[in-house]
Amino acid sequence: MLDQSDVGGGLLAAVRRASHDDQLSFHTPPRPVNATGSVIFVETRTATDRLSRAGVVRVCPEIGVAKREAVVQRFLTGRGFPAPAVLLTGSADDELGGAWLLTEQVSGQAVRIGGLRNPVAGLRSLVALWSRPSLLASLSATLHSLDPGPLPSELEAAGVNFNWFGFQWGLAEQLRTPGQTEVVEWLRANRPSDSETVVSHGDLHPGNIVIGTDGPRVVDWAIAGLAPAARDVACTMFALLNTGGQAPAPLRPAFSWLGRSFSRRFLHLYRKRSSAGMTDAELDWHRVLYSVNRIVWSTLEGGHSPVANDEDALAKRASRTVGTLGQEFPLHVELIKNITGIDIAA
Repeated sequence: MLDQSDVGGGLLAAVRRASHDDQLSFHTPPRPVNATGSVIFVETRTATDRLSRAGVVRVCPEIGVAKREAVVQRFLTGRGFPAPAVLLTGSADDELGGAWLLTEQVSGQAVRIGGLRNPVAGLRSLVALWSRPSLLASLSATLHSLDPGPLPSELEAAGVNFNWFGFQWGLAEQLRTPGQTEVVEWLRANRPSDSETVVSHGDLHPGNIVIGTDGPRVVDWAIAGLAPAARDVACTMFALLNTGGQAPAPLRPAFSWLGRSFSRRFLHLYRKRSSAGMTDAELDWHRVLYSVNRIVWSTLEGGHSPVANDEDALAKRASRTVGTLGQEFPLHVELIKNITGIDIAA
C-alpha cells in the first residue's frame, strides 16, 4: 500500500524516472484536487512535447490498480472512446512503488447539480441535468458495445485481471446486522447466470463524466475491467435516483421525483441503444448488490470522517462526501426492500 505522505517527496523523482528525463520539472508545485489527495494536478516542463503540458497524476492504493487503469485506458483511447490519454506509468522500483499514472488533464465541468441557491445558475443546472440520462445511456451503450478483443490477454499479461465479483462480494460479506446478513443470503441464493461480459467502468455515475469543449470524457477507471453490463447499469441508475442527494437539503424532497424519472429514463434509453443482454432479474440482483456495497462504504467512510475546516477546501469536500454517503442510506433501504422484501432498517 502506498503511503500518501510519500507522494510529495517522491512524485517528481518517479515522473523523471518514468520519462527518462532528469531535467523534467514541475512548472508549479503539485496540487491535490480531490479530498483524499490521490488525484494531483501537475504541470510539467520538459523537452518532450507530449509531456510538456498540464496533467493529472492518479495515485493508486497499489501498483496493480495503477497498471489496470493504464491498460484499460490505453485500450479505450486506442478505440476512440472518450477517456483520458495515459502519458506515463510508474515502475515497481520507483519512489512511489509504481502505484501511479500520469494522464492528460480533462478540463470541463462534472455532471452535478450546482448553484441551486442562485436562481439563474440553478435554472441552467436543471436544464443541463435534463439531458444527463440520455448522455449516460449513450456513453454506457458505447462502452458496452466495444469488442474486448485483446483486453483480457493484456490484463492477464500485466497480472491485473479484475475479479469484479470478488471485489463486490468481499464488501457485502462485511455486513453484520441480522437484516443485512439476510440480504447477503438472498444475493447468494438468487445470483443469476451472468450475461455476456463487457468492458465495464464499475463506477459510472454523473460525477465521473466531465463535459468540456471537446465533449464528454469518462474519468476514474480504478475498478474497471470485464463484467456483466448490469454492473454499470445498476450504478448509474442509483446515481440518477439519488439526484436529490446532491441538492441543498431543503430542496431534496422536491428532487426525489426527478431522480426516479431520470433513473427510469436512463434504463429505457440504454436498452434502446445497447445490444448487451440483461434480464430484469439480473439487473435487480446487481442493484441490490450495489446498494449493499454502498452501505458498507458509508460505514467505512463514516469511521474516518475528517473534521471540516472552513479554511481547508479538501477537508470540506471530504466531509460532504461522507455526508452524501449517509444521505443515501434510506434510498438503499427502500430499493433493497422493493426488490427482496427484506427491510434491513427494521
